[in-house]
Amino acid sequence: MMANIYADILLPLADSIVALTRPCGHILLSGIPLQDKFDIVNRYSSLGCRVIDSRIGEDFATYLFQTAAT
Repeated sequence: MMANIYADILLPLADSIVALTRPCGHILLSGIPLQDKFDIVNRYSSLGCRVIDSRIGEDFATYLFQTAAT
């Protein structure tokens, strides 16, 4: 799954996004304002995802998560 949506949408949808992604699947979230990056990582990590790659730009961040094996 891939999304370029602000954190105020990605945070409340986190449960659904993770549930719709297969075990060991990938979730690519981009366009995250820098002030929201820690909230995004904490929320998706709390749902069993792990960051496998990230890019921090001048104003925005991108994270590639992998979901748990179940």
